[in-house]
Amino acid sequence: MITFSMLGVFALALTSFGMGEMKAVTISFLTLAAAQLWHVFNMRDDDSGVWHNEISSNPYVWGALALTIGLLIAAVYVPGLSDVLQTVDPGPDGWPIVLGANLILLLFGQFRKVFIPYLKNAT
Repeated sequence: MITFSMLGVFALALTSFGMGEMKAVTISFLTLAAAQLWHVFNMRDDDSGVWHNEISSNPYVWGALALTIGLLIAAVYVPGLSDVLQTVDPGPDGWPIVLGANLILLLFGQFRKVFIPYLKNAT
């Protein structure tokens, strides 16, 4: 799902939104990296709660998320680092694409965690 999301965002940025190649690559890179971050919330036990579980109660997870989000923002906005990584500012039209794609992935993972075990037990 993460791979399809990243490739879909890349294609969407190039075709539907008419963004340049560098911007589309940056948006797909941010989508991939952020999806890996939010995926940690989909890795909880099937029988644990959506909001209160072993993942969301771990302060190290929150610290790692904050640090990594900071590094992602630095990868785009710190001049030397963005030159090395060849990233560009996604702008006000690119960030919603990144956030929307990641929200869909997070919700899909949570839906799968909540309803798939329920469906297995119902049959």
